[in-house]
Amino acid sequence: MLFRSITVNRLPSPTVYATGVDLKCFKEIAAPLIQAAHPGKRLDAPWLLAFHQVLDDMLYAQRFTNSALGTHAKIDLICDEKDDFSARVSRRVKELKETTDHPLADVTFANSESAVGLQMADLTAYEMHKALTAVILNDEARGIRNQWIQLMDATMPGGQRRIYATLWDEAAVRRGNLPPGLL
Repeated sequence: MLFRSITVNRLPSPTVYATGVDLKCFKEIAAPLIQAAHPGKRLDAPWLLAFHQVLDDMLYAQRFTNSALGTHAKIDLICDEKDDFSARVSRRVKELKETTDHPLADVTFANSESAVGLQMADLTAYEMHKALTAVILNDEARGIRNQWIQLMDATMPGGQRRIYATLWDEAAVRRGNLPPGLL
């Protein structure tokens, strides 16, 4: 399970945030924790964990950038248009805007066939999935593709990474530091 998102940002070098979730670990460990924290709510979906992680990472980075540059820029999310997904994401964005001072402007939903940025996010998710599958299965024959290595090695003019990838595997889930909003 992977989640990827892009943001509209006026900085010259785009950054990608991606999160992978080990589905077996999620079902056995994280889902019961989330269900206990939010009885009766349907927040125990692995894509929600990935979404919360990516959103938290992007908001942290935007706060840091605003502080460093003395700006007040906000993030505009662009997400894939999906029925249940769209409604849940819209509710979370509305909740964050009403209850926090996060640098979050709004969320827009688009079809990935017509939004080039979402196609790039799909490519990143695909390559991350291939790399994680090779690592999780300890599959030396499959190995990690050069495309993923090149994506992970890409840096911005100042040397910062372009891609930040998080994996919620057994060790991460057992630590229990799930993103705010889930616990």
